[in-house]
Amino acid sequence: MRPATSVASWQRMAMLAWIAASGFGATPAFAQQLYWLDTNFAAPALHRANADGSQPTAIALFSGSLPEALALDPATGRLYWCEARFAGARIMSAPVTLATTTPVLSGLSSLRGLAVRPGASLFWTSSNLASGSAIDSLPLAGGPAHAILGLGAGANPRALVLDEAAGKFYYADFDQDAIMGANLDGSGAGVVVSTGAGSGPYGLVFDTAARRLYWTEFTTGRLRRFDLIARA
Repeated sequence: MRPATSVASWQRMAMLAWIAASGFGATPAFAQQLYWLDTNFAAPALHRANADGSQPTAIALFSGSLPEALALDPATGRLYWCEARFAGARIMSAPVTLATTTPVLSGLSSLRGLAVRPGASLFWTSSNLASGSAIDSLPLAGGPAHAILGLGAGANPRALVLDEAAGKFYYADFDQDAIMGANLDGSGAGVVVSTGAGSGPYGLVFDTAARRLYWTEFTTGRLRRFDLIARA
């Protein structure tokens, strides 16, 4: 297996910032906007600003909800994120204007990563080690959530990304020190790249054009990458 490449190192970096870019409602001078989550336990918030940092605004989120994994659905112009709290975790949604927040699914636990198939479905990871970690999905058109992949003992998933061109998803596993992957239906699961003992991979993004995975490591503070083209 080809090794991953170290891109950079910062002492206190825990995970990639979950930022989504959008052109919805933007003026030509500021064709993109940035969105990010503040996970402050007592006062979490969802923020927005123009790409140059101007006109920042924010909406308060539920105290103690531990929001994670912000994702944008470009087909509908909605933002989605999940909550990492152990009891009563939810998948939430808001328009890009941040006018309101709406629960999509409730009564969950320890949600960590979330990705959107535009206009079609949500995928997310849960790291409840008591009931068993898993990857699940929900159709955006309606209908119940369904299990995609039950993860074995010792699994502790974090961020998740979709590779629709290859019909796969990838996720960071904190305890197994690896970037894992599987087909979108959960079949063919396995290790994509080992990140090294004790590295604690956490945040994960996918460059669709370069077919390259980037992730952060909680323990080492490194930002690293892996080329899927070279692996193939």
